[in-house]
Amino acid sequence: MTAVDEIPLKKEHLDPYDCFILDCGSSGIFVWVGKKCTDDEKKAGMKNGMDFISKKGYPNWTQVTRVVEGGETPIFKQFFSGWRDEGDQVGMGKVFRQGALAKQSNEKFDATQLHDREKPKHKNRTPSRRWNRRCRDLAR
Repeated sequence: MTAVDEIPLKKEHLDPYDCFILDCGSSGIFVWVGKKCTDDEKKAGMKNGMDFISKKGYPNWTQVTRVVEGGETPIFKQFFSGWRDEGDQVGMGKVFRQGALAKQSNEKFDATQLHDREKPKHKNRTPSRRWNRRCRDLAR
């Protein structure tokens, strides 16, 4: 295990061919797993995290969170300087101006028409009654 001495931490420090442990003190630790690391490294990541807790003398109940490359949470990202993902909002983001979203219409609207019901298309019975009657005939 090698400690990273560069501060602040940057996203570029994370190598997709390796696993890393981010020590957050009493808040817990993160085990970051790169997409291209070996299966053995992926399996050993959490074990190494538990060993790290023991070596540091942290309590057994210290939280260990596994983070996979590409699935980093905002809590994990906050420890890295200038972490940007594709599609992140910068500043105010895309601003919409009034009237640019949809056309507005001054057409009169009668809310009472919402409660008008259409007459059934079948004259005598609804299809469900017909179906129920057929089922009863079959049961006899």
